[in-house]
Amino acid sequence: MSILEGLRLAVNGLLSNRLRSVLTMLGILIGVSAVILLVGVGNGASVAVQQQIQSLGSNLLTVFPSNARGAGGVQQGFGTGSTLTLDDVKAIANRQTSPDVVTAIPSTGGRAQLTYGNQNWNSSLTGTTQDFPSVRNYQLASGQFFSSGEVDASSKVAVIGPTVATNLFSGADPIGQVMKINRQNFRVIGVFASKGSSGGFNNQDDVVVVPITSAWS
Repeated sequence: MSILEGLRLAVNGLLSNRLRSVLTMLGILIGVSAVILLVGVGNGASVAVQQQIQSLGSNLLTVFPSNARGAGGVQQGFGTGSTLTLDDVKAIANRQTSPDVVTAIPSTGGRAQLTYGNQNWNSSLTGTTQDFPSVRNYQLASGQFFSSGEVDASSKVAVIGPTVATNLFSGADPIGQVMKINRQNFRVIGVFASKGSSGGFNNQDDVVVVPITSAWS
């Protein structure tokens, strides 16, 4: 059978069964469209998750205190041991013993009640050191982050997220203003650029960061 004869038979078959041919083509189109849609949604979700992980800080490892064994030899869970110290952080960051560790920072956190004038806001409070922005991938929109000297001096300074700035200062410039964090006075020295939140992560714009020594005091 020649190619032309085959084409003629195929056309005749399509014309004699028009409804079946239309339904077959429609099924193929719907199937292909569904596959393209699923691939597009999957790729979009993958990109969104990767962006959220990168916003938290790529190549990030969190160390929690834990006792190896409890009373009677029972294995204890994470966070049940004694609190890590600044000496532990220095040991982790030691380039001779840990050459693959670029930076290590201590971190303590919780919720805090913030007050400025007659405005109140409840936010996430983090106590840490001067390397926090580079480790957690934060950028400053205005002001500056605190220095190692301010950590050593237990200075009452704070850097806030844009959500805190909006809700506590109502559009006013917060730099240089004194607010209360759990009834203690702290001077705002910086405001983070927006990072947003999605995918189940906490709102990274609703934060207050202070020197860890000030958080302990």
